[in-house]
Amino acid sequence: MPTRRLFGARTIAEPVRHVDILPTILDAIGAPVPPALDGRSLLTIASGAAADPAATYFESLSASINRGWAPLYGVSRGSLKYIDLPIPELYDLAADPAEAHDLMTARPAEARELQRLLAAVRGGERPSAPARENAETREQLRSLGYLAGAAPARDRYTEADDPKRLIEIDHAIDEVVSRFQRGDLRGAIALGEHVVQQRPDMAVSLVHLAFLYNQAGDHHRAAATIRRALALNPAADDVAALAGAYLTEAGLANETITLLAPYTRAPHPDVDVLIAYGVALATTGRSREALDVFARARALDPANGLPLVDAATVYLMSGERDRASAAFTEALAVDPTLARAHNGLGVIAAERKDYPAALEHWRRAVELDPRDYQTLFNLGDLLIKIGRFSDARPYWQRYLALSPTQIDASDREKVRRWLSNPP
Repeated sequence: MPTRRLFGARTIAEPVRHVDILPTILDAIGAPVPPALDGRSLLTIASGAAADPAATYFESLSASINRGWAPLYGVSRGSLKYIDLPIPELYDLAADPAEAHDLMTARPAEARELQRLLAAVRGGERPSAPARENAETREQLRSLGYLAGAAPARDRYTEADDPKRLIEIDHAIDEVVSRFQRGDLRGAIALGEHVVQQRPDMAVSLVHLAFLYNQAGDHHRAAATIRRALALNPAADDVAALAGAYLTEAGLANETITLLAPYTRAPHPDVDVLIAYGVALATTGRSREALDVFARARALDPANGLPLVDAATVYLMSGERDRASAAFTEALAVDPTLARAHNGLGVIAAERKDYPAALEHWRRAVELDPRDYQTLFNLGDLLIKIGRFSDARPYWQRYLALSPTQIDASDREKVRRWLSNPP
């Protein structure tokens, strides 16, 4: 169909917005523009006619939702840009595009006008809340050291909560994660402790620090730290799930059961909470109840293979190898990236003396989770058993580098002696 050319090419100085594109297209083809649609048609401006500058709204809420800092809202109109924070800012972008000179004091009347405009724009908004990732994404984020610990909602913020005053802490939080990713666990813990000292009311840093303690094998400190994070925001299901997991790893499974029981009775319980609760039940010998909880978690999230892995682990602990193997295999059908399922199948294969299958599963598990020191130990141990000493060495070297010094002392000593005096 031939199209009609409305205008020739031209450049305008007036700032325009992405939300103006759809109204402009509708106007150009003669279609009605819904009155509730954001934006405005740009045909008037494109024709060369004068038009009042449109207001542009912007926001940045991630630091508020996840860290408890003040949310950032703002509006710009013409060359003026107003940023609403505990310490508000006003800039003239035409004269100061780098936003180096705050004009709040010099131009108070214009600041007040933009404040009124922003209040009108935000008049009908709904509270923001963090979205929930799927199970695979959550596991990937945790393996990288990224954890949520969403901050509790607040009605009031002070100048101490202004992100401008928290830039150094923001950089430090990023550096904590970077150190962990580089393998500098001790350095990550030291910096994480410093961040917590600076902002003891920031749940996400407590969650990070608890995660790092747990990675180091210091399960009791991990449990105590995650409890502090949960006390700041008891409604955070993801933090409750981690608290349950760390308590269980610290040998406090009964406390996990007591802590998580109220969360499991919610109309729509969090799947991670159910999994942590089921693991605690299994740890205390309540296997049948644990399997029922894992089945409930599976029904709530069929795309999540972790409940199947945990059910398989219960079967494995009770000597039901065939049922365990079937559940691990089903879990991998749901999610082929589950390292723990491969590890479990490797254990079963090794017990059946199917060493090629055991090695295949354990190598795949280590590919999926390179920091799984227990599987690294299993690989080295089996390779030595079948006389493949040179193949075993790199796995046991990685095991010594990654396994926490606080636990597995006998295994670490066994590996250290063998590496010092191999056959």
